Amino acid sequence: TQGGLVSGGASTEERGFASARYGFRISDTAALRLWMKYFDREDTTLPLGGAAHDGWDRIHGGFRLDWKPDPDNDVMIQGDAWSADVGDTYSAATPIPFVVETANVTSHTFGADVVARWNHRFEPGSNVSVQFVYDHTRREEHRSEQRRDTLNLEAEHRFQPFEGHE
Repeated sequence: TQGGLVSGGASTEERGFASARYGFRISDTAALRLWMKYFDREDTTLPLGGAAHDGWDRIHGGFRLDWKPDPDNDVMIQGDAWSADVGDTYSAATPIPFVVETANVTSHTFGADVVARWNHRFEPGSNVSVQFVYDHTRREEHRSEQRRDTLNLEAEHRFQPFEGHE
């Protein structure tokens, strides 16, 4: 994607939203795209009135690099990161004495990932592809926290051992 794009707006429920993207050539063999998005949503209204405390906002940005160092090799690296705050109402009951505790809380979530892929062509009908992925997610809620890290490495060799077979 070459060039730029900017958009945005606001309303009563969607208090604000914006996005921007810009892509350009680094060299004759490489191109880069950068992007970012943001939104801020108002609490919804409960049927009997009042705020539901479910508003949220999120910012999300990333990049993608495509590079072709020679006719037989392609490299792609992309990554993104995001952060969000999500409103919620937490309720918990105790059996003796019976009491219901209610609290308006905000959960924070964060994530980031990167993908790197290399493709190499040996000859027509034969190529190797290697891909690496790392993903991180963290969610902090009222009384708990989750954290997850995922690594993935894949390698694939495509070839034609006999005519008509792949």
